[in-house]
Amino acid sequence: MNTTFDPRRHDDDSSATSPTVAEDTPLLRSESSSVTARDASPVSERPPQDSLEQPLGWKRATCIVFSMWVLIFLQASNMSGMTTTQSTIAADLDAYESAMWFTSAYMISLSSVSPLAGRLAMIFSPATMVLLSSAFFTLGALATAVAPTFAVFIFGRVLLGIGSGGIMTLCMILVIQLTSKKRRGLWIGLTNAVGTALHL
Repeated sequence: MNTTFDPRRHDDDSSATSPTVAEDTPLLRSESSSVTARDASPVSERPPQDSLEQPLGWKRATCIVFSMWVLIFLQASNMSGMTTTQSTIAADLDAYESAMWFTSAYMISLSSVSPLAGRLAMIFSPATMVLLSSAFFTLGALATAVAPTFAVFIFGRVLLGIGSGGIMTLCMILVIQLTSKKRRGLWIGLTNAVGTALHL
């Protein structure tokens, strides 16, 4: 039985099985990319990010919020306490002419560290950064409590400002990170309201 080769039929079969080729078609086609493109689900079908996060229990949430309130209270009372006792401290250290640095050293370090703390929270864990800021605040409080000279007292005030700048920024970052979008505004309002009330 003789069979003849029909080029037209061969061209029709190859064109039916091969994909359409254009000028911008790559020469090498990856199989994994085509499988991924077929298997990928549309963005609308993907579950929202908040549904993947585990909600906080009320005990853990209470402990976290109470800890933030304590840190905010210590930061706020530090500033108001310095305003009240500034003249007494200046008399003990014999630094009446330099008493303005009691507040200035604290505010300069606080405003300098606040944006840096926000940037470091993007690299390291905010929980770790809060502990580090609390350590700076504790060291600054101890240094100012036992300061025998004006220089040591100012050094303690700088450490207090570093810790306060981190606490002020990282408390808000933790509230945003640990709460859902639906209740985020409520928790931020509660944190600020109680912090303001404790300051008063």
